[in-house]
Amino acid sequence: MAAEVREKGFWTKYDMKLQNPEKTIYHEMGHLQDYAKNLKELDVKTRKITKAGKKHRIKGVDHVSNRWGGLTYDGFKDLFDKNPKEFQKRFPDLYEFLTNQTTQQTAGKVSWYAQTSIGEFIADVYAELVSGAKLPDDVMALYKKCNGPMLAA
Repeated sequence: MAAEVREKGFWTKYDMKLQNPEKTIYHEMGHLQDYAKNLKELDVKTRKITKAGKKHRIKGVDHVSNRWGGLTYDGFKDLFDKNPKEFQKRFPDLYEFLTNQTTQQTAGKVSWYAQTSIGEFIADVYAELVSGAKLPDDVMALYKKCNGPMLAA
């Protein structure tokens, strides 16, 4: 799936079906819960931003984008397509998520959108959990591996 999104482009290949509003809200709440749980744990202070003309270049691993960037965001698809080694260097976890066939198959059990980034996988799983869905064990194992926010019992 990730390869198809990279090859065809996000909007040209897929027509997004309208979801019920609650599911969309749950998805966005998943992002907020993920940020609240994980943002403070990311070592964002190690990012070194240098100004080169009008552009800002990030040297080293961009920890925030490594988790919450993805193929549907500006620049990520182009960098992945044009310079996969640089993409892998800057976003190693995201690269692994996008290129690991088992991970992609597991994320695909949730949705095609869950396959486009770690953050979207987490948000889609969270939305399913809030909606009361029972998800396969491998999906929950990947969700835990990605440090997704758990619901209170």
